[in-house]
Amino acid sequence: MRRAVGFIVYLLVLGSAAGAGVTLLAPQVPSQASGFYASALKTGSGMVGKYMTIADPNLQYYIVHGYLALGALFLLVLIYAPYGLLAKRIGWLKPRAREVKVGVLGNRKIARTAKKSLKAGDFRSAGEAFEASGAYKEAIEAYLKGDFFEHAAEVYERTNDPDKAIEYYEKAKSIQRAIDLAVKVENYALAGEIFYRNDSKRLAAEMFERGDLPARAAKVYAEVEEFPKAAAMYRKAGQGIKAAEAYEQAYNEERTAIERIVASREQEERVRGFAASAGELYAEAGRFDKAGETFEAAKAFDRAAAAYVKGGKPEKAAKAYVTAGDLMKAAEFYQAAGNRQRAAEMVAEIRLREGKTGEAAEMFEDAGDMVRAGELYEEAGRPADAAKVLAEAGQYQTAADLYLRAGEHSKAAEMYALSGDYTQAAERFEAGGDVEKAAQYYERAGSYYRAGKIHRQAGGLDRAIETLQRAERGGAEYREACALLGELFMEQGQAGLARDRLKEATSGEPVGHGNLQPYFHLAVLDEKEGRIADALALFEKIQAVNLQFPGIAERIKDARARVKEQGPVGAPPQAAAGSAPAPPSARYRLIEEIGRGGMGIVYKAHDTVLNRVVAYKILPEMFQRNPTILQRFTSEARAAAVLNHPNIVTVYDFGQDGEKNFITMEYVEGSTLKQVLAGAERLPLQKAAKYFYQILRGMEYAHEKRVIHRDLKPSNIMISKEDRVKIMDFGLAKIVDEATLTDPGRVSGTLIYMSPEQIRGEKVDLRSDVYSLGVIFYELLTNWPPFFSGDIGYQHLNTPVRPPRDRFSDVPAAFENIAMKALSKDPDARYGSVAAILADLLKVVKVTKT
Repeated sequence: MRRAVGFIVYLLVLGSAAGAGVTLLAPQVPSQASGFYASALKTGSGMVGKYMTIADPNLQYYIVHGYLALGALFLLVLIYAPYGLLAKRIGWLKPRAREVKVGVLGNRKIARTAKKSLKAGDFRSAGEAFEASGAYKEAIEAYLKGDFFEHAAEVYERTNDPDKAIEYYEKAKSIQRAIDLAVKVENYALAGEIFYRNDSKRLAAEMFERGDLPARAAKVYAEVEEFPKAAAMYRKAGQGIKAAEAYEQAYNEERTAIERIVASREQEERVRGFAASAGELYAEAGRFDKAGETFEAAKAFDRAAAAYVKGGKPEKAAKAYVTAGDLMKAAEFYQAAGNRQRAAEMVAEIRLREGKTGEAAEMFEDAGDMVRAGELYEEAGRPADAAKVLAEAGQYQTAADLYLRAGEHSKAAEMYALSGDYTQAAERFEAGGDVEKAAQYYERAGSYYRAGKIHRQAGGLDRAIETLQRAERGGAEYREACALLGELFMEQGQAGLARDRLKEATSGEPVGHGNLQPYFHLAVLDEKEGRIADALALFEKIQAVNLQFPGIAERIKDARARVKEQGPVGAPPQAAAGSAPAPPSARYRLIEEIGRGGMGIVYKAHDTVLNRVVAYKILPEMFQRNPTILQRFTSEARAAAVLNHPNIVTVYDFGQDGEKNFITMEYVEGSTLKQVLAGAERLPLQKAAKYFYQILRGMEYAHEKRVIHRDLKPSNIMISKEDRVKIMDFGLAKIVDEATLTDPGRVSGTLIYMSPEQIRGEKVDLRSDVYSLGVIFYELLTNWPPFFSGDIGYQHLNTPVRPPRDRFSDVPAAFENIAMKALSKDPDARYGSVAAILADLLKVVKVTKT
């Protein structure tokens, strides 16, 4: 600006000087020209600023010509001197003049340098020269010819062309400068694309999000597996299905991750939130089936059920309501789905929760769940009804035992026959008075002695002999069969055959409790054959063993009289005298009945000797003469007697009270675990862990003593008033080292808590108890066993167990892992010992040792 002002002043001075010069140098002119000159003076001499008003024309002429001459002189000077020389004479123009001179000369020089560099192919120098001279367009062209993209970008940025600047920064691989400039000018979309093209996809997604491009941001977030953010962006973009799918992927990934750790409640809720959001979006899109599935994953079972209802899937809705605990709704939708059986089962479960056990059993029977119905009929004290439905379910052994409890021997016999237990069938037919069938099944069982005995009682002497003769030498009843054959041959008068069979029955062994009868008959034969002394000797030996042997005193008296006639004989040996102990009934006074089970009746009793309250357990009357039941009862006594542990009910005494076998044991005042679970909505996890720890301690000790329980269940576990666990009823226990108790093919135990191998009737070991412990732990955590309705046996064998955390998300993953490992269907995949379960439990919880 200052340079322009100086130039204008210069022009004014030049005009004034020119006017003056013309005036001085101009020749004379006539007077008529004076007007012209006057005008010239006016216009040419700005410095004088006025007209010359001289009257003398000649004087005017000289003045005018003088001015013209002076003006010509100044013109010559100005032609050969730049305006800067004039500016030097003016003090305030001096600096500006020098600057203008240098600028003009410099630009010209730089331009010449740029052209030379361009011609020489030095594009960078050319560009820099053009840039210095302000020729930005030429500078850019030079830089681009030489591929100096970053320099070109800088010029574009300087000339306020950010798009081109960003393009060439990126081309120059100066990515950060390109992005910085894009962000600076708020072009987030372009910044995002640059990040994306350079494999910084996460940053690209953030740029797209800042640029309010949700669909693009969502797609890129999904590519880098930031599924929660992808879902949020898809949702913002109005793409509901894609948002739902992204939430579902977020759920699956994070669910897998937290399963490896003990997740916090916040982590669990966050992951479930993803599934719930997916469910909402699927529902909004009308995809109700997917909505239901994702709501189930979110543990939002009520919402899942509602989605299934909207989607026209009542059966799925019913299942979701079952999981949610709304059995009435479940029944409603099972009915709507046409599944009347499951609907009835739901109503039955409701009745059971209301404490109406008998009514629930009837409903389960109507629904076709015979096993569950049988268990409830038994619990309701209706053994005959229980037996009937269990027979329909094919559980003949259990049905038979229940018919026995109901006193229906014939039906019990039929069940035993169907189960293949022909000895039991025969015994029941015999007890029911059907001797023909009893003999038939004794024969099928290979018990020819007992079959022959029945034939004899029925008057079929020949058939009895024929049957007894089929007994194999070395068999369990061979000696008894020979003894009875001897008697029958005696009755037929075949003394030789009788003696031969009777000697076979004694096998040369001395007279003892097990062979008194055949020796007695040998003595009778001797007596009949006149060998009175031999007969007397045998009679006296029999009396020495059993003073009360029927008819022995008379036989000895008669034989002695007859021997006396033949000569003296030695005095008979004297039987040892001694007093018998007082019967147990004199010691125990029964107070009240406190429980019944498949293995006996339990009373609260008072021990009058030790002055303490005990539990007094005896077999029901109908079982007293059943060898199999007695053997199992004895097994309970023997197995439990070796166990002495704080978490196992202590056995005090075992014996016989008249004809009744009994066990006395520690009396525990409290409730069974079954009652505790039934009375609570759900146990606190800490209490569940505490009870399970105590159960494990007791069973660890039992297994160390080589004892298997084989019927572990909540009703066999007492919780004392002091909150101490006490395991009881080892009635189905097996001493591992005693092969005589191994009974492959027999199914003993309670089906809900039974291991797969036990259900199949295979040989069981310690791992069968491990499976039952898994069922109990599952129930402690969820208040439900893994399988509680339908074909429970089939489910134990084939159906995968639903993880506890699917029912209740607050169950720690470590607890779930313990339960699921213990519940492996393959015994080899389970814990190998109870100690191993304890070790895993103590890794995650601190339990007060009780």
